[in-house]
Amino acid sequence: MIMILSDGGTAVIRIQKHLDIRDEEYFVYFTAFAAAGRFGSGSVIVGDGTERSLHSVLRQNKVTAVIDAVCEPASEVSKAAMCVCKERIPYVKYVNMEEDYNAKLCLSYCGLAEMIARCGGNVLMYASPRTVRGVAENIADGGSKIYVPVLKSAGFDADAALEYSIPLRNVIEADGVDGADFVGETINKVDAKAVICDCSVSTADKADAAKAADIPMIVTHNMGMEYLCAAATAADAVIAVRTMKTTLA
Repeated sequence: MIMILSDGGTAVIRIQKHLDIRDEEYFVYFTAFAAAGRFGSGSVIVGDGTERSLHSVLRQNKVTAVIDAVCEPASEVSKAAMCVCKERIPYVKYVNMEEDYNAKLCLSYCGLAEMIARCGGNVLMYASPRTVRGVAENIADGGSKIYVPVLKSAGFDADAALEYSIPLRNVIEADGVDGADFVGETINKVDAKAVICDCSVSTADKADAAKAADIPMIVTHNMGMEYLCAAATAADAVIAVRTMKTTLA
């Protein structure tokens, strides 16, 4: 039995579709009655999303794997689920990156931190503050190699810049943050050895600029935290839990 975690977002529908195709038994754990009421068909449980509640539901329903389809970034429900599942049953986070980003995917912030540490230079990040913060907190030096471009304005917004949790001097103003020419200029300005984007920004122009500079580009999720296991697409999430269940059997 597979349990899908949901806060009412549409991600659960895509997971449900792939489980149905594979004739998997499942139910959906919602954290709100309103969200459960909007759900079309299938078994539903409503709980408060705490570790105690999740542990009880897993035990009572003999759950063999959890797919986390919660849409809220850095969700407390996701954190609770990982604590309950860790070293017990497979857990996969579906980060909802269904489109083709034409770049290498890395869904682990820890993995990105390791890459930055050994890249031999600076890294340019086009991402939300929570993504940059999530990666930087896994780096011993606090992200001193990470540079984030922001659109030049009449006055530098220091408070907004501090949200990235990297050295303030590393949040740099640029004439443009989109377009291959602007991105290329910023790559040269900081002598970047790689470009990292999250799925909240346009990526085609960044990929073109990185290719022109002959440096790698990596795309990650924008959920703002590290997961035990993450999958970009609903199909990948379902395949991942099936594979892990087989491995643990």
